[in-house]
Amino acid sequence: MKTVSASEARQRFAALIDAAAREPVVIFRQKRDVAVVLSI
Repeated sequence: MKTVSASEARQRFAALIDAAAREPVVIFRQKRDVAVVLSI
């Protein structure tokens, strides 16, 4: 699983969507996992 910070996810949202098509992407904020982006 790939992990990205919340600020990076906000700045590179299109790339995040593309990455989620290949594998789940965990978004973290202040060293804590807060969300997972999955492809449907």
